[in-house]
Amino acid sequence: MVNKKFRFVGLLACLLAAVFLSACASGGADDKYYFAEKEQVTMSQAYTGGEVSFPQSLWSEPSVTESGLEGILGENALLETSDSRIRPILYKGVSFGGRQTEVFAYVGFPEGASEDKPVPGVVLVHGGEGTAFWDWVQMWLDKGYAAIAMDTEGRFPTVGSEMATGYRALLPEDIRGPQNSGYYADASSEPSEQWMYHAVASVIAANSYLRSCPQVDSGSIGMVGVSWGGVICSIANIYDDRFAFAAPIYGTLNMAGTSCNFGNIYAASERAASLWDNGTPLSQCSTPTFYVNGGDDYHFNVQGTFRSAADTANSRVLVRRTLQHSQYSAACVEEVFLFADHVVRRSQPFINIAAQPTAEEPVLKLDVPQGVTVEEAELLYCEQENAASWKTVTLEAGEEIALQIPQTAKFFFVNITDSNGFSFSTALREA
Repeated sequence: MVNKKFRFVGLLACLLAAVFLSACASGGADDKYYFAEKEQVTMSQAYTGGEVSFPQSLWSEPSVTESGLEGILGENALLETSDSRIRPILYKGVSFGGRQTEVFAYVGFPEGASEDKPVPGVVLVHGGEGTAFWDWVQMWLDKGYAAIAMDTEGRFPTVGSEMATGYRALLPEDIRGPQNSGYYADASSEPSEQWMYHAVASVIAANSYLRSCPQVDSGSIGMVGVSWGGVICSIANIYDDRFAFAAPIYGTLNMAGTSCNFGNIYAASERAASLWDNGTPLSQCSTPTFYVNGGDDYHFNVQGTFRSAADTANSRVLVRRTLQHSQYSAACVEEVFLFADHVVRRSQPFINIAAQPTAEEPVLKLDVPQGVTVEEAELLYCEQENAASWKTVTLEAGEEIALQIPQTAKFFFVNITDSNGFSFSTALREA
């Protein structure tokens, strides 16, 4: 006869096992604090609803040149850096003017990365007047990511180049693509002859290259773009849905009609706005995307940033009142690294917004995961119609936060910082 005590213990063990297996099967109770993992990607152009069409070859491993680069680029090229993990390459881009182009890039892999122990990766897209930055690659290697940083303007870095200097020179004419023409001066050309087309193509090809490396987890490759690179990153996000995450910093889409430098650019070129500023296709993009901007950025108005985040199916946004517009300042935004780890390593859960505050219901409600706390809360509001010159009010941190919106406010949002150091913004609202 079985002892009743042992029968109870056995039954309890079975019940606990069933609960555990059920939790594993459903992904666990904390799944709602993470983005859903992408189940399927398109190994070809994802968005085909517009005038832009990229060749299928971009979704295959590009041919790469690693030796003899000094003979191609000259002795002034920066081919050796202080980090032995990083090496320069040329890889195949798309054709321009009937000739094949090449793209210069730095690529690196962290120590210990192997086919048996693949690591996540990231594609790094520089801003205007920049180039491929080896020290940006280094920052991501130190975080355990493989990284590739390419030049998007038919150039290569020269001796002494880094994020603080950006020294660069033109590639040989027979292999270089178009340069940034200065605010879409080439917009009347066919899309495939425009600089932006080639810049986006270089990002897609870089993704294909990293995916071909056995020491890289092909399902865990993201991209980060700065300023012009943020615009490129946003456009690439539409056409290439293989990315695990994306982080456009400063630059993004939906700037037409806003009060900023890029709003003026698109006002002067409706064709450029139609081809390269339309954020509507972002609704078809399932890539988790983190939009970052400064509150008073001259080049990119926060209204476009928030619109792009609203258009994107899976997004977070962070607008800091003060964020200097520079390559290095953008590269050092710690939340970008935390966001990448959150997506590909599922390292720390994020606080969810249960109820966005509005002018009619000025209460923010947060859904906070176990083990995480709300450390800081701040109301940002502006008194101008152009959504600039933000003022701040410190709020009492908690899971439910009541706001007192000043009567002079035109727009407002709230910034939250959690106990893991991740900051994010609520949606932009009219007061």
